[in-house]
Parts: sequence; structure tokens; C-alpha cells
Amino acid sequence: MVVADTATLLYILQPDAPAPLGDDGQPIEKCRERVELLLKNLSEAGIRVVVPTPVLAELMVSVGPGKLRLLGEINTSSAFSVVAFDQIAAVECACLNDPAMTKRLGPKDTKAKVKFDRQILAIAKVAGVHTLYTDDKRLIARATANGLKVVRMQDLPLPQEPPQQELQLIQPSQETVAPPHHDAAVQLTKKYPEPDHDPDQEAGRPAFPAE
Repeated sequence: MVVADTATLLYILQPDAPAPLGDDGQPIEKCRERVELLLKNLSEAGIRVVVPTPVLAELMVSVGPGKLRLLGEINTSSAFSVVAFDQIAAVECACLNDPAMTKRLGPKDTKAKVKFDRQILAIAKVAGVHTLYTDDKRLIARATANGLKVVRMQDLPLPQEPPQQELQLIQPSQETVAPPHHDAAVQLTKKYPEPDHDPDQEAGRPAFPAE
């Protein structure tokens, strides 16, 4: 099984969520499409996505009035498995390796954030998770220190673009090669035939029947 953090799963619910930055410093394109393809591939391979209850709580807060609908969809989907922070996870949480525990906390790394990350990792390890999908640098460091493989958004493949169909040009036949004014002239000639000309009448001489 695998686990994804809140920011990764949020692209399914909020396509306009801010994209993480890649190694080139630019926002990663088509995050939602990448996550949708990931979930599709995991589902086809029979790999379930673990949703830790702390992640579920954040997702429900993010969707606002759609909390119950989101909860129902996750609970009834075979692609997800909600796992709670129970007693076994609490013991695992206390035994995690955490490189940040010996360092002074930064402005964004509050005690609540450390506790949240450790709960996610503890739940993941108890559930037998081998891969974590996240772009959170601090969570990446903690996951790596505890033997989990980390996959970032920029590492997720993009869906293949549908092949462009070549425009088939219709070659004109010989009948349509003739200039348009010629065709018009033919039509007019058929509609209004030219009168028969008699040279004698044109010269003012009476016309006599042939002997």
C-alpha cells in the first residue's frame, strides 16, 4: 500500500490549489491530471491508498459543506483505506526516527506540525506502507529517515496526449478542375441556348427554301 499527504489528494478536490515547485523553481503543471493518473494506475494494480485519519480531517475541512459527501465517497471506494491513529500507531510514533527532534524548530515547523507528520508516518508504517507521495520537505526528511520511499509531484508521469489526426485533403477530380466561370457558362448555355443564325437574314436578303 501507499500513502499520500493532504496536499497531494487535495488536487482531486480543488484543481486550482497552488502547485508545488519543481527542482527548476517553476510551478509543476497539470497536478490534478498527474494525481488522477496515479490513482488510476494504483487501482488497476490493486494497490490501495492509505488515508490516515489526520489527513482525512484536513481534507474534510478543505471541502467545506461537502464533508459528508467526501467521507462517503472515500469510505465506499475500494481505492482508499482509512486508517486511524490507534494504540499501535501511538507506540510506533514514539519510536520513529526524527532528524528534526534534535534541532530547533523553524518558523513553519511547529510542535503541532511535527506531531501531525509523525502521526502520518506512524500510521503508514503500521499499515505496511512502502511509498509516500508528498512535496513537504520536512515530511520527506522524516519519511526517508524511517525507510519510506518518497515520490514528489514532479516525479508523477503526465497522461499521454491523444494522437493528433492528420487532416485528409480531398484531391479534386478532373470534373472539378475546370475554372468556376467555365462551369457557370455551361450552365447558362444550357438554360438559355443561343439562337440559330441565318446569314441571309443577317444580310437583309429573304430566305428561300432549298430546292
